[in-house]
Amino acid sequence: MKKVGLVHEEGFTLSQIPVHSRLHWVRLVPIYMSCMACVPLIMVGVMIAQLFSFLQSIVIIGLTALIILVFDWMNAAVGADLGLPASVIARSSFGLTGSRFFISVLLILQGLGWYGIHIAVASRALMELLEALAPTLTGNGLVLFFITACIGFLFAFPNIVGRKFLTWTNYVSACALIILCIWGCILVLFNPGGVMEIRQVQAPKPDLATGVLWLLGSCASQFVLLSDYARFCRRITPDSFLFPLISIVPIAIALPLFGAFLVASMGPDVGLIEGFLKIGFPAWGLILVIIAQWNPARVVNIYSVGLALANLTGLTSMVARRWFAIITVVSGTALATAGILDHFGLFLEIQAFVYPAIGLLYVLDHFVFSKRLWQESSGVKWEGLISLGIGYSVGILVKHPYSLFLAAFVTGVCYSLIAYAEILLKKPRLALKQSYPSTATLTQRLRTQFCILTLTGMGVAGIGPLLVGSPLAEIMVSLGVVVTGLSFWLFSRGIRVPILPFKD
Repeated sequence: MKKVGLVHEEGFTLSQIPVHSRLHWVRLVPIYMSCMACVPLIMVGVMIAQLFSFLQSIVIIGLTALIILVFDWMNAAVGADLGLPASVIARSSFGLTGSRFFISVLLILQGLGWYGIHIAVASRALMELLEALAPTLTGNGLVLFFITACIGFLFAFPNIVGRKFLTWTNYVSACALIILCIWGCILVLFNPGGVMEIRQVQAPKPDLATGVLWLLGSCASQFVLLSDYARFCRRITPDSFLFPLISIVPIAIALPLFGAFLVASMGPDVGLIEGFLKIGFPAWGLILVIIAQWNPARVVNIYSVGLALANLTGLTSMVARRWFAIITVVSGTALATAGILDHFGLFLEIQAFVYPAIGLLYVLDHFVFSKRLWQESSGVKWEGLISLGIGYSVGILVKHPYSLFLAAFVTGVCYSLIAYAEILLKKPRLALKQSYPSTATLTQRLRTQFCILTLTGMGVAGIGPLLVGSPLAEIMVSLGVVVTGLSFWLFSRGIRVPILPFKD
């Protein structure tokens, strides 16, 4: 392996990344930052500000950033520990067949959905540009389909032809988004009725959960997928914490805040593209919206969908990688033309509900029950699927704003009970050692402490909002997430809590 890169042919593999081939976490920051920074994240901020006041929007963004940091931190640690992608790590929790036909399919569907959204946003911007140049073309459905298909192919072109064009697209898309945001902020500040006359939009309901779900849904797939990138980190700690803290959380705060800032300044009826034009953004400036979509659509969606398809089909060659990119383009274009952007809110809510439970199960299986060893169970490992099924069922039946935490809590409890029963029955767990030494003393007490505190945190976040309304519900969620993060910090540092009466 001559060179390791997330988007290079050498990086497109299901095998473990050796420690000597990994990168310093600082080198990974700009890669994932450019993947995370995307125009739909600004659109989520616009959607939140259309429902809630500017102050409420800030609370939503802050709470969601805390959730993202804790879940990303734990799952980045799994990827950094094993050096394996998410679809392969799933084999330990769900078995080889289960990971191929459940987790891989799930990751493929979310990746295709996001690719369709990226294409739809870019094509909408281009249609607005064409309306200024040739108004007669904008009402033609065939023109819209042609534009959408061309943008879909443009985004995937570097992946299809090889790595020759990959590096410079990172910088071009990142620069386009930076210019877009800075230019937009300047126009808002100097626009009459701008920041000095921010209007407070009253929320139509008492809780803030809808906004949290939307923003969390834009990042929730990372709770499973982040290992695709964190597997290139050299160390578990502090890399797994610094990686999301520096590259993900700032973007998750800044871009939605910019969208909320735009709406608070322009009024609740303005959309993203309309808002840009309303503040004085020139029509040709919408080209920046299109270019800014290029890198996140290409790397996050095509790369992760390709890994999941490789796990599903068993094909990892360069030719297969190109075909996977073509499949992503065709499917994403179909979703974009079918109007997936019109169901953006529902898509985000589904994402927010599905991934936290899977991510928590990954973490518990790896750090508690597999003792940081990876195993490839043949067939289907029903413990994981049954636990998820029960967790999701409870989350759906017990309807409340933060049911995603309840689903994660129930999933974790069910999986822990089954796993401990297997330990009592002394069921063998065939496993492969990870590639480098432990950073903590993995005693039974330490693992049990981590399991109990983590589930306690999820229980507080999942059950607390059932008992109280907003804003106490948000306080309970924050407290639960902090307890979960604290439990992982104690575990990673090898610190035992004296009040827990467990013996080694």
